[in-house]
Amino acid sequence: MKSCLFHNFRQHEKLVAFNYVDQKKETTYEDLSLEARQLLTFLKKQGIKKRDYVLVAFESEKDLLISFLALSSLGAILLPVAPHCTSYELKNIAKLVNFKTVLCDYSFLIDHTDFFLSHKNLEAVLTLKNGDQELSHELFFLHNCLTPSKKPDKLTAPEHDQVVTCHMTFKGFATPLGVEHTYEDYLYAIESCARIFDFKPRHRLLLTLPSYPVFGLVTNLLFPIFEGCELYVSDKKLSSILQLIERYEIQHMNVVPVILEKMLLEASKLREKRDLSHLTIVAGGSYLTPHLFNQISEKFNLKVTQGYGLTETLPILTNHPKDPQPATLGMLMRPGVELKILDSKGFEVPKGKAGEICLRGQGVITKYIGDESFRDQLFRSGWLRTGDLAYFNEQNQIIFLGRRLNFTKVLGNMVDLKEIEELCKTIFGVKMARAFMSVEREREKLTLSLFVSKDFLLTKKEIAEKIRQNLSNYKVPSLIKIYKTSFEEIQ
Repeated sequence: MKSCLFHNFRQHEKLVAFNYVDQKKETTYEDLSLEARQLLTFLKKQGIKKRDYVLVAFESEKDLLISFLALSSLGAILLPVAPHCTSYELKNIAKLVNFKTVLCDYSFLIDHTDFFLSHKNLEAVLTLKNGDQELSHELFFLHNCLTPSKKPDKLTAPEHDQVVTCHMTFKGFATPLGVEHTYEDYLYAIESCARIFDFKPRHRLLLTLPSYPVFGLVTNLLFPIFEGCELYVSDKKLSSILQLIERYEIQHMNVVPVILEKMLLEASKLREKRDLSHLTIVAGGSYLTPHLFNQISEKFNLKVTQGYGLTETLPILTNHPKDPQPATLGMLMRPGVELKILDSKGFEVPKGKAGEICLRGQGVITKYIGDESFRDQLFRSGWLRTGDLAYFNEQNQIIFLGRRLNFTKVLGNMVDLKEIEELCKTIFGVKMARAFMSVEREREKLTLSLFVSKDFLLTKKEIAEKIRQNLSNYKVPSLIKIYKTSFEEIQ
């Protein structure tokens, strides 16, 4: 392996890295390099060391990227979380991973004051800039803001076997699991993308997805930055997508299926038909149905490429952009990875028969942080059990069927159904709770059924609000049903 993310990054210094279309400003690769070096020097002064976990929460893709560069250069481990995650979710992560430092937006610091003050192991909360709101006396001594150095340290690539990230994932056990990846894992993922997608310096990407999950981090940031691409960012990620594509001559987008539905809705309001055949779109995070694939093909003269990967594997499967096939996850894109479809007893199934996708090889994890109680459900004889059910068709392409484990995807985010159920069971009067995906008017909806006592008084709106106080918005069911008996649903 000859690739080096840091070497390529330095090669593109004069190019534009981020184009902020609403603010009409640009950030060059040289600007990014300076900011990452300033952050590296600041983190060193704070005493951050190799193998230290640093919880990172930023709205900005740029801030996430410079955090990755600075922390990995230092040998520390980036622990990215959603900038809108709740204190309840942070507490569950803190039980799993011993992080002593948080690097975040100032607004995140304010929103989670109570958590930060209650987290006994926390030594510092660091921000890149100050905000308007005053801090409490106790939090004042935890907080420190970036102070630029006149002679910032140089960025250096970590060792190949150095762990650089730890992401949280959910598998239906009502608790997060930690997934660690090395610098080498990311280099393999970047190289595999390079073989499939012909990016050149100044290639234009429109960012429509968050970059803190693995899919976004690799396909939105690390691979495009490795190739010297120009990333277009709009404050309103899901509005006027077609207008942004045309105005800025966008060449590539990574999306979840709901964004494709948004594009179809926009197109329905236009008189002229849009030809987007010049554009490459890769769908991931959730399954792209044949119906949606065909709708996009017909409306825009464009075939969407379906990708597949897990937090545990980084991207590993894709349709080829030159010949994407509807309803398939494609074929292996990364050498060094093996894939088999196994039955419930661990035997390989014949072509055309359903089983579970199982993986092993370069970049595929062999353990989770916190998997002790669930290991048999997650691994078998050295193979990672993905929980995804599928089969091989006659062309050796993989057809996705559903999931074995009790989790799902909403807007590309993992949702642990048992986590929702267990939380609801703490509500007074709830006897049983079941969360699942249902289909309403041809659209999937996160649904919650509650079976309650006769004196139960809460409304559906109040239940949704209780869930929202503890879990991220995308985990709040859009459809709630309350039953006092097996036959009586409360309206």
